[in-house]
Amino acid sequence: MSGLTKQQLEHFEHFGFVTAEQVLDPETVIDPVIDEYAGVLENLADKLLAEGKITSRYENLDFGDRVTQIYAESSEVHNKYFDFTLSTANVTHDTPFWVGPAVFNALTAPSLLDAVESLIGP
Repeated sequence: MSGLTKQQLEHFEHFGFVTAEQVLDPETVIDPVIDEYAGVLENLADKLLAEGKITSRYENLDFGDRVTQIYAESSEVHNKYFDFTLSTANVTHDTPFWVGPAVFNALTAPSLLDAVESLIGP
């Protein structure tokens, strides 16, 4: 894909948003991010189990069910562990966030940058 189509740009101009399907390749861009986040969840489960906040690592569950079970049992939403942005307030040395290479590669994928360039220019 080399940027957005004329129809997508018109939709964006009219509505202020556009859905651009197939911008990121699932196999080379999305799957590595999912694999990376599975590792983040693995580390989070280990931490919470060691702290006694959960009674199992739930490794037999798929990612979605596993994260849901861990959130429910710990009575906490641990979304910052999977966030690739860092707040500008109250950041400490142990503020969780994720900046792994697969996430970086997704954010800098040429096809994504081409789509954004269609909207904001070079």
